[in-house]
Amino acid sequence: MSAPFNFPHEYGKLGNWPGSINANQAQTLLMQASNQNQGAKFVELGFDGGRTTIVLNWAASQLDASIDCVSVVDNESIIWFNRARILHRMNREKVTAHVNPSPFACDLLVINAGVSPMIHATNDWYEAMPIGGIIVALGAGELGLGEKVLSNQGVSIYIKPGPKLIDKVIDNVVNEFSKPKLVAVDNGTAFHGGGGSRKRFRKGDGADSEIHEAVVANEGS
Repeated sequence: MSAPFNFPHEYGKLGNWPGSINANQAQTLLMQASNQNQGAKFVELGFDGGRTTIVLNWAASQLDASIDCVSVVDNESIIWFNRARILHRMNREKVTAHVNPSPFACDLLVINAGVSPMIHATNDWYEAMPIGGIIVALGAGELGLGEKVLSNQGVSIYIKPGPKLIDKVIDNVVNEFSKPKLVAVDNGTAFHGGGGSRKRFRKGDGADSEIHEAVVANEGS
């Protein structure tokens, strides 16, 4: 963003826009969404009237992320979805509504537990998520999915753990220390770094001439 994001100001502009998300939930959701990678995929499971979608879009618009809203089923829901997308200048190609799609992999899964007619499908969406995927549960009880990392005032954060995630970190460390290292050869060749001619002049025995002479003149130092 060109200027610091003013959460109280932006959230206040939502006014009486329909939805169940409160200020604490919105701020927590925004933080989690903003920490995702560029081009991330967000899924909102249980369209709540638009408030959750609008908050997700604050992050998505900066990350070039996509938002898939599931499930927008009746005329009133689709009306509010379209209003939110138009009035809040959402990217029509990146923010889309679905009725009952097959679960697909996403980086961030947001569950509006109080309004979701598909809460029973949460397990399927969780299974489709990659290791390290984040679930933000708004107003939900214990999901029994993943590892809970936060629970505060109507919002819980879960992460999908897995041994492969740990193995990947270990492999990266092992590979880094297994790489062949560059060995300096004392042959008087030019080297990068420092000023001057970038060439170290040496005597035939491999010693630096200036340093060698100084040591010889002051033996014992």
